[in-house]
Amino acid sequence: TSMPSIYEDKPAILALLRDVTESARARQAQERSEARFRALVSFAPVGIFETDLQGRGIYANERAAAIMGLSVAEALDLGWLRAVHPDDLPGIHAKRAEALAAETGLMQERRFVTPGGVVHTQVQTVPLLSEGRTTGYLGALVDLTELRAAHAALVDSLSQKETLLKEIHHRVKNNLQVIASLLRIGRGYVKDAPSLSVFNDSIARVHSIALIHERLYRSQDLGRIDMGDYLRGLLAELVRANSTEQRISSQVLASRLFFDIDHCVPIGLIVGELVSNALKHAFAAGTTASPALVIALTAEADGYELVVRDNGSGIDPSRTREDSLGLRLVASLVKQLGGRHRVESQAGTAWHIVFPGVRERDS
Repeated sequence: TSMPSIYEDKPAILALLRDVTESARARQAQERSEARFRALVSFAPVGIFETDLQGRGIYANERAAAIMGLSVAEALDLGWLRAVHPDDLPGIHAKRAEALAAETGLMQERRFVTPGGVVHTQVQTVPLLSEGRTTGYLGALVDLTELRAAHAALVDSLSQKETLLKEIHHRVKNNLQVIASLLRIGRGYVKDAPSLSVFNDSIARVHSIALIHERLYRSQDLGRIDMGDYLRGLLAELVRANSTEQRISSQVLASRLFFDIDHCVPIGLIVGELVSNALKHAFAAGTTASPALVIALTAEADGYELVVRDNGSGIDPSRTREDSLGLRLVASLVKQLGGRHRVESQAGTAWHIVFPGVRERDS
């Protein structure tokens, strides 16, 4: 920058030299940033627009115009109002007046009448401030028609999968019942008591698994079962299948605890073995006036405890060393659950099985 001057009574030039390299670099960086922002806004998958306080369009990207069924030029000023569904206009004006009075943004659903049909959208705006006052609004426009169509397709696909999974559980249950029926037929050719007992135990085991699949295909949640409900049904079936001359009181104490099929099967088999064993051996004639069976399942601090208790004659300690197929199966199933067990034989028999907590499916 220079200007005429006088130096020692002679004409001269007074000049100011300033290094503008840094400011030039800053200006270029700002221009590049603005160019990137404009490119980002222009090609954004969401409609972006800007209006003044009266709702006149100042800017609209290609996506916003396309959602409204207009060109970018047609979407500016008040042109975008021509595309709004007539029934939505009163609500738009009322919402804008409310937002203007409160100096806030708004969120609203709007319908646009386009050449391709009515498009449902959601609009959200935020106020643009200058010196603490609202001067306009920056908004985003999302096409809900596509999202709702995708959601409907997803729901339909999920429904089909749920139907298929229910059918699978139903067929598995039916196949298990066929197996049980075949075992019953085979049982008719068995004469000796030990072999007959093996057939009966096998039928009970198949039935306990079939009951799990029946509960699953009848359940609203195909991934897990209310164990209290399942154990009540299983206990009733076991008492009915092993009916004796004595009337046996049975009870399940369990809150609404849900388990997946990987835990339901071993728990169901364990309960089946222990209850069947009690019904066969615990209530010999004259051992107790009021035979009773209790199954309790409770949540503990670090897992769960399953207790199967009877008030029968008690178990011989030597029989708890897994010298029978049923008790070996119980020990194997407890190990499968990652748990441990112990037996009490005072005023009856009580099996205590402790196993870790079930990890949530979403974790």
